[in-house]
Amino acid sequence: MHSRNNRARAHHTPRFAYLFAPAPDGKVPLEETIQEDLHDYLDGNLENSDIEVTYRNGGRADIEVRFPGFTAVIECKRTKGRSPRKGLRRYLGQAVAYQAGGITLGMPVILDLTPKPSWITNFRDDMWADHIPSPVPEKRDRWAVVVRVPGNRTSPYDMTTPAPAQ
Repeated sequence: MHSRNNRARAHHTPRFAYLFAPAPDGKVPLEETIQEDLHDYLDGNLENSDIEVTYRNGGRADIEVRFPGFTAVIECKRTKGRSPRKGLRRYLGQAVAYQAGGITLGMPVILDLTPKPSWITNFRDDMWADHIPSPVPEKRDRWAVVVRVPGNRTSPYDMTTPAPAQ
């Protein structure tokens, strides 16, 4: 989050264009864009990460990161609509389902493509832990570490003054 939030439009390569508002004729990025960027970052900093892992609890995991004694799965998504914390809960079920054979922690990483003409959230507001209670009382609850990556950003130079809250 820190490295991607601090990227400047003038100094990014086309690989990081997904972080900024597209040109008027440009297409919005797909979820595979954040998936590939995150995997490349993890692969360069950790020894054991894979992309598109098949046979993961009956499905295909976007990114799998192996640590001594456990494996974490990261599910990548994108949203073009409002993305409050409550609205992003729709991604939690899939993210924690991949952990049925391991730890009870999932990690959805969501590329937020809503327009940001006047405000970019602090990266501490874009990461949180969420509790997913088991629908069956005697079964284990799950947890998710949610990461919302602000894409479709505007340069601070081009930002408008935010309207005061009413």
